[in-house]
Amino acid sequence: RRQTSRLAAENEELRQNQNRIELQEGQAKALLQSELELTKAELAGAQRDLKELTQKHSAAETEEKSRVQEMRSALEKGLYFRDEAAHLGKALGSAQKSDLF
Repeated sequence: RRQTSRLAAENEELRQNQNRIELQEGQAKALLQSELELTKAELAGAQRDLKELTQKHSAAETEEKSRVQEMRSALEKGLYFRDEAAHLGKALGSAQKSDLF
């Protein structure tokens, strides 16, 4: 009878320990799930930020290419007019030498 009582007490203690373990497991799972959801939200925010920065970078790169093209075009026009002015200068010099003026 004494052993039965002792076994019943041990059984009750084991049952209570099992209940505590299950409760702690449930709390741990809830905490991990909460952390996972928070991490997912942070990741989504970081992905939005990255997308926005990528778009801004792409727009800036496109704008820079456009400015470079405008500068190249202006330079080409300047070189053209420089060459034309040199050609006209030579023609004027030749005309002056031949007394056309």
